[in-house]
Amino acid sequence: MTIQAYQTLFESSIAFGMRKSLQSEQRTAEMHIKIEKLEEENYKLEIEIEHLSSDILDLLEKEKEAKAKGEEIHHGQCEEFVNKNNEILGMMKQVLEDLTPK
Repeated sequence: MTIQAYQTLFESSIAFGMRKSLQSEQRTAEMHIKIEKLEEENYKLEIEIEHLSSDILDLLEKEKEAKAKGEEIHHGQCEEFVNKNNEILGMMKQVLEDLTPK
């Protein structure tokens, strides 16, 4: 090989190395941008998780309160029915006593 061939090979390898170096820097910059975007998206999703968790806890608390209120109403209605039943039973016993001969 002649010196000219070696010089051309050297220049070509320098150009190749520079291209690869620039490509690497460009990919690194793109990766940093992508990382920043993903971190921002992650932050937004974490905030959304906090809001949704708070909403879930609120709904569970409301459901618990509604259930307790429903049970209280049901218990009150049951007591009312028992009292009404006892009243009717007392009236029936009175009617039966009045109808039975003495």
